[in-house]
Amino acid sequence: MIDDDVQRRKMSKADQMISAMSRADALRFRKWYVPRDSGCWEWIGKLNNAGYGQFSIRNTKTLAHRVVFYLNTSTLPDCLDHLCRNRKCVNPSHLEAVTNKVNSLRGISVSTENARRTHCIRGHAFSKENTIIETNPFKRRCRACKETKWLRDKAHQQGKKQAACALSTPPKDTKEGKGCTNN
Repeated sequence: MIDDDVQRRKMSKADQMISAMSRADALRFRKWYVPRDSGCWEWIGKLNNAGYGQFSIRNTKTLAHRVVFYLNTSTLPDCLDHLCRNRKCVNPSHLEAVTNKVNSLRGISVSTENARRTHCIRGHAFSKENTIIETNPFKRRCRACKETKWLRDKAHQQGKKQAACALSTPPKDTKEGKGCTNN
């Protein structure tokens, strides 16, 4: 089993403050939220730039939902998900300990929506064989669609060459030349 001191060194300073919180801090915390009809306990104190409640313990800013989760479970997981989707909520029954990946996939951002997709816009499955992963910027591409586009572009380029030849050279049966050789 890991020694408490070793465990505390691995935690962030904010998490260390939460785990060493005094009874007075816990009582002060309870004055900063209001129960709403939705079931959320809405934080009425300071919010951080992302809209999450902030609570200071000995001049260290901590996230209010992490404080309430610790007060109710005595654990501090790496990631908590707001099941109610309300960032100001500190109701412990609206919080779930999850991995960062699960938390991200439950979100509503454009990248999250794209990550959840199982098929491209033309209906091809994003299978291992049919998916190209690009790293800069990180994207998934459909191999079938990319090959179809390549063939279409190639045919278009050849059509442009043939049209250019037809406009720039005399017909093959004239005395001036044999016609376009770019075919």
